[in-house]
Amino acid sequence: MSLNAALWAAKGYGWHDFTSFLRAYDHIASVIVTAQDLEEVAYDYLFRSAQLGTTYVEFMLSPPDLMRVGVAFDDQLAALSAARERALESHGIDCRMIATAVRHLGAAAAIQAAKIAAGRRHDILVGFGLTGDERMFPVRDFKEA
Repeated sequence: MSLNAALWAAKGYGWHDFTSFLRAYDHIASVIVTAQDLEEVAYDYLFRSAQLGTTYVEFMLSPPDLMRVGVAFDDQLAALSAARERALESHGIDCRMIATAVRHLGAAAAIQAAKIAAGRRHDILVGFGLTGDERMFPVRDFKEA
């Protein structure tokens, strides 16, 4: 997986509005393709947050995102749990996860994400939310999710 060098070098990863922010986010997140990648990124974020005095973080993650590249949701939960345990032990920072539906992917994708998340009982998973482009689809479309 490679990143666009110009995007990577640009201040703020080249975003200037919400749409370009979402594109930059998706592009940068595309390098996370294994559970180990997720664990390392989460741990690094927790480590850096702890250095700033943060004691608690909630990650937001859409279950189907990594499932599309072959990382089962249970493996995603295990990766975040492993990062949490390492960070809690070595830096005193705790975390949990809010599973999300990505609004601009539509209601069917949101329902799929909700069913995946609702089918798990795990200490790290504490909620469900809606992320993404708020200009797409009215909120009533996501009632079932």
